[in-house]
Amino acid sequence: MQMPESPYSFPRLYASQHRQQLPDLQFYLALAGQTGSDLLELGCGTGRLSLPLVAHGMRVTGVDLDPHMLAFARQEAAALPEEQRSLLRLVQMDVCRLQLPDRYDLVLFPYHSIGHIGPGTPLQQLAEGCARHLRVGGRCVLSLLQPDDELCRPDGSELRHLERFCDPDGHDIDCYESTRYSAATRRLRFDWFYDLADDREMLHISNELFLHTGEEVQQACMAAGLQLERSYGDFDGSPYTPDSPELLQIYRRFH
Repeated sequence: MQMPESPYSFPRLYASQHRQQLPDLQFYLALAGQTGSDLLELGCGTGRLSLPLVAHGMRVTGVDLDPHMLAFARQEAAALPEEQRSLLRLVQMDVCRLQLPDRYDLVLFPYHSIGHIGPGTPLQQLAEGCARHLRVGGRCVLSLLQPDDELCRPDGSELRHLERFCDPDGHDIDCYESTRYSAATRRLRFDWFYDLADDREMLHISNELFLHTGEEVQQACMAAGLQLERSYGDFDGSPYTPDSPELLQIYRRFH
């Protein structure tokens, strides 16, 4: 079996799998309607969220560290109408070292991407960067993964068929997933195996997320001058409970 690859080395595959996964789009659009239309998206990747946001008239600055993902996002953005392209700016930058000239109404860190940020100093740097780039009255939304017991088995979950999706050429791709959780490191490892419907060996991609608690994130944000305004358990606006599939924390900068 080949060594696992990074998902960010395959932006076309990533985009094909995730481009239709937009349960959060209407949630963020509604929040922008309450807060303002100048948005900063952290971890924008291939533009899964940024491109639909500008299609709805939002002004978006997307930040990502990975050059392959950003190159794909720029390629996708080139196909947008000019009035939408003019609303989008893509920047390669570490989200823990944000240094942008503008301030924003809304800062988003969606799709559980905060799990790529380590605990302690990196988390605090992230919170301070979010606060620094918000206008007074602006909001910051952080999306935290809330895995169930099956995903967090220390002995590893059984390999299961996750989904079938089509690549841009219309070929069906089957994705299989297994996970393993380490209580010692608080990291959840995902292993995905892609059947690319040709004679090649299955493509093995792996990724890890650090599982921050809501309390840890809140402490970092409060130290950065952000106040927790409300928490949701899903994108339908339902209250957060320990059994919720999501933890969506909305912070506000009041000063």
